[in-house]
Amino acid sequence: MKPDPREDEWQTLYRSLGATLSRFGEEDAYGNGDYWIVDDDYGDTSHKVCVSRLAFITPELVAAVQRSLSDMPHWRVLLQVDEEVNGLPASSTGLTVCFDSVEPHPSSRTRP
Repeated sequence: MKPDPREDEWQTLYRSLGATLSRFGEEDAYGNGDYWIVDDDYGDTSHKVCVSRLAFITPELVAAVQRSLSDMPHWRVLLQVDEEVNGLPASSTGLTVCFDSVEPHPSSRTRP
């Protein structure tokens, strides 16, 4: 069986994100920390990071994530905010971070 270069890249970026994000906060899959890097590989060229605290996302953090992507320009990191914002779940908010751009994803929920 031939090695899968995409799988190698996925693993490399997963480890790089772990090292990068740990400098900014604490990882916890149950929402008790600042973030959790989803450890499922869905076969595409992205990694998903669930963010438990909106304040975790700073310009410095985004720049560090972009540096992690500099050797993998076709990959992206989805920063999904799981914290409640204004009393509503914010799971549809966040950022898509690419090595050369950042795209916001505002909430699609209707606010009262």
